[in-house]
Amino acid sequence: MDTKNSKHGPQAQKISKVGILLAGIGTIIVIVIILMVVAIPIFKEAHAGELNARLPAFTEFVLDISDTIGLHVVVAEYVALAFLIAGLITIYCARLRLNSSS
Repeated sequence: MDTKNSKHGPQAQKISKVGILLAGIGTIIVIVIILMVVAIPIFKEAHAGELNARLPAFTEFVLDISDTIGLHVVVAEYVALAFLIAGLITIYCARLRLNSSS
């Protein structure tokens, strides 16, 4: 299929790239949620009684973010799901445009 001569080809390819970007952002958010809800609390428990000194500021910041995401995990999951769905719908629509223009 020649997309250069197609009426909707280049536009559909741009939309498809945006869809891939949105789906990628959604996937990254899911990975970050898993790390913040599962891995960081394990780190926090492992080092809670072991270290009597204060942790570095950035480490405490990450632990605080993990606690906040843990409290609002449902909202974070919905945000990730929204990005994933938006990306997949955008990719699907771009493919429909490519198929209908040929």
